Amino acid sequence: MKRILFVCTGNTCRSALAHGLLQQKARDNAGPQIEVKSAGLAALEGLPAADFALEVLQEKGIDFFTHRSRLLTSELVEEADLILVMTRAHKEELLKRFPEARQKTHLLSTYAAGEEDEIPDPIGGAKDEYINVAKKIEEYLEMLWPLLEK
Repeated sequence: MKRILFVCTGNTCRSALAHGLLQQKARDNAGPQIEVKSAGLAALEGLPAADFALEVLQEKGIDFFTHRSRLLTSELVEEADLILVMTRAHKEELLKRFPEARQKTHLLSTYAAGEEDEIPDPIGGAKDEYINVAKKIEEYLEMLWPLLEK
C-alpha cells in the first residue's frame, strides 16, 4: 500500500481538498491501494476543513465533515511514501524541518505533470476561489493517478 501525505499551511483548505479528492478517487476506482493523509506546516490541531472546502467536496459527493486539521509531525513524514506540497515555500519549510524527506517530497504539480505551478491558498476567499483550487488539484490528481500504479 502506498501512503500519500498532502501538506499545506493550515490543513483546512488545499491539503484537505487534495486529501478528500484523492481518497474518494481511490474508493471509486479499482487501482492502486493507497492511504491518504494530510497535515499543515502551521496547522492548529483539530479544526474542521474550511466551510467552502467542505461545500465543494460535498457537491462532488464527498463527505469530509469528520476531517480535523493536524500539524505535520515526524511520524507523519516517516510513515509517508510520497509527500506532496502545494507551494515551493511549503517544500522548503518541510525540508528544513525534515531533511531526511528530500527524496519523497515534491510539489504536487511537478510530481504529477512536470510543472512548477503553485496551488494558491483560497483561505478567506469566495467560494469560486475554492472551486478553482479544487479544479486545479483535481487536474493534477488525474495526472498523478497513473503514477501511483507504478
